[in-house]
Amino acid sequence: SLKAHRRNEVATHVRKWLNAEWKRTKTSTVTAKPFTQGAMPMIEPRIPYQNNSWDCGVFVCRYAYALFMRRHEIMTVRDCRSTRSRPFNDAITKRAEFRFNISDIERIREEMKTLITNLATLYKAHNAGLLEANKRAAEEAAKGILTK
Repeated sequence: SLKAHRRNEVATHVRKWLNAEWKRTKTSTVTAKPFTQGAMPMIEPRIPYQNNSWDCGVFVCRYAYALFMRRHEIMTVRDCRSTRSRPFNDAITKRAEFRFNISDIERIREEMKTLITNLATLYKAHNAGLLEANKRAAEEAAKGILTK
């Protein structure tokens, strides 16, 4: 989300990982390495980019949410190779799920902060209860040993 990565290098690593997973899990006789540059070209859709060095996690979460919302959309290799349209690119740039701006990111960051603060409070209370329960159990065990 900062445009700081070498996109071709990242794409190469993603393809390598996909091919390794394909080899590990394949149940078909299709090509040994189906994820090639030709079969899986690099695309650069127009998307919002962050304007600071601290919101990358929020952007990743927002993009993951948008992809999650599109999870039931079916795309095929034929769609990818279509010369009449750019389905993968259009699936991102022309979908409402991917339309957000820095104001949305700022709001989400604050919502995440509130969520984490609330979860931390619950977590601390839970751990305090466990500590107290363990302390009581240890005291009871010690009493049992001393009375024997």
